[in-house]
Amino acid sequence: MAVTKEKKSELLKGWKEKVSASEAMFVVSYQGLKAEELGQVRREVREAGGELQVIKNRLFKMALENEMGEPSGLAEFIEGPAGVVFAREDGLNVLKKLSTIKNEFPAFQIRGGMVEGTVFAADKVGYLASLPSKDVMLGRVLGGMQAPIFNLEYLLKSILSSFVILISNWKDRKREEEGNDQKGE
Repeated sequence: MAVTKEKKSELLKGWKEKVSASEAMFVVSYQGLKAEELGQVRREVREAGGELQVIKNRLFKMALENEMGEPSGLAEFIEGPAGVVFAREDGLNVLKKLSTIKNEFPAFQIRGGMVEGTVFAADKVGYLASLPSKDVMLGRVLGGMQAPIFNLEYLLKSILSSFVILISNWKDRKREEEGNDQKGE
């Protein structure tokens, strides 16, 4: 089915907007998936905060080049039937979902991706998917920053309680000495 010039112009404009608005993009291969399976993949990607679009390779490469000013490393993954997953926010969350989908549907493959302007091949994309989420990483960093503060608090409390025990023991000893002095007189 031939695509008209107007339709190509619309596609190009839409992809340019998506490229500029996306934090991350992933080139995927969907060949071998049934229509129902592809629909399910699209729903799961949408639930994760992404959008899967089947692309026209030449037009999408033009959109990449026009939007990024130079040929993008992402273009090297665009060959044959391809789709692109756009992630406006939290690209790693979308990538984790793509990894899950890849395990569920062996015909679905991640060819490569771009996260915050850095291009990754399929093997590196798999590594990125294995990383903990942004929230988990922030929690670990904050926990690491709080640990010394809690340790200092514990140390100061133990020093203070040791001092109180020392004073209490000293006071008891003084009473005993005074009591012994009075009995001796």
